[in-house]
Amino acid sequence: LPEVSGIPFLRNGLYLGELKKDRFEPSHMLYRSNELKDKFRYRYELNGSEYRNYIKGLELNLDLPDNYYLLTYKGHSFAYGRVKKGIMKNKYPKGLREMV
Repeated sequence: LPEVSGIPFLRNGLYLGELKKDRFEPSHMLYRSNELKDKFRYRYELNGSEYRNYIKGLELNLDLPDNYYLLTYKGHSFAYGRVKKGIMKNKYPKGLREMV
């Protein structure tokens, strides 16, 4: 593997996402990018109980317009979610979720 500052990496670049059913589905890594976190228009700061439920894989009932949101907790971005009809669909990768 090539190395940058002693850190190995698999590919150069950032995976943005893919097209699904005539819409763009962003990747988790797009929303985790430190260089891009200030560019996202839609953000939502989770409180403690919302954060715990989200990292367990649960959906959240939120009164927000339909869109993709950068999710933050205590000011730090960690994931994204998609709001549709008042429900934040969980887009947190299954391998990172806490077991209940």
